[in-house]
Amino acid sequence: MKAKKAIEGITRSRRPRQKRSPTPYEAVEHVASEEHPVDAAVEQRLPQRKLLRDIRVMSERMMVALGDTRRLWLRLEEVLGDYHLQREEAYFNIGYEYGLTAGRVEALQVLMPARKRGPSTERGRAFANRVRDLALQADLSPSLVIAAVLEAAWALALGIPQARSVGADRKP
Repeated sequence: MKAKKAIEGITRSRRPRQKRSPTPYEAVEHVASEEHPVDAAVEQRLPQRKLLRDIRVMSERMMVALGDTRRLWLRLEEVLGDYHLQREEAYFNIGYEYGLTAGRVEALQVLMPARKRGPSTERGRAFANRVRDLALQADLSPSLVIAAVLEAAWALALGIPQARSVGADRKP
């Protein structure tokens, strides 16, 4: 009996833990270098070497002016760096999610014959885009978003009585 409990304890503790999937930002292979890949890409599109040099010079002047209290400045720069890094990752992931879903919609449109395509009107396409945007902004797990969208589709699929004009039943 004791041996059985010991074996159960061992097997329970050795169950593999479920790993979370990496975010799109984490999945991108970042080149180990002094310069962040995003900074390198931005520099190619918008050269700012002079501005960066001016920032360095002003930072050095600030450090000299602060004297012994410069560690407060350094801590502020560290916190601001963390803030910008988190925002950069969030922008990347959100852009990836929006681009991925928009690309999937376009792929579906191309694969289907014109007569069977989804909302072809401008208003229908705008509505579909709005639903997709709301789904991405919902801050819910994918399964909960899908469940909510399917519930709404199911409710609508059951049919909605056609609205009549007010007074249509009255005979003059």
